[in-house]
Amino acid sequence: MDHWKKVERRIAKLATKALKDKPTWGPPKGTYYLEDIDIGQLVEVHESNTQAILLDKTPSSATIYCTKHRSNDPFYLGEHKWGLKTIVITIGE
Repeated sequence: MDHWKKVERRIAKLATKALKDKPTWGPPKGTYYLEDIDIGQLVEVHESNTQAILLDKTPSSATIYCTKHRSNDPFYLGEHKWGLKTIVITIGE
């Protein structure tokens, strides 16, 4: 009986430590996450030819207006939702 209590305690301790001890991730040098950009800023997706203007941010996503896309497909132009962890480069600072 005592053996299983020890096992449960070890599992709980390991789970608590795993949740506390996690790395902090950041964007590559010279780039930013979309969540760190001001609204109205023109951005370009990192290592891409896609440009967009940031229109609005919510806690889960960002609304952008795509002005230029790498494949020149009209579907991608216009208003879209992107994730906040999208890596971008600011243009025109």
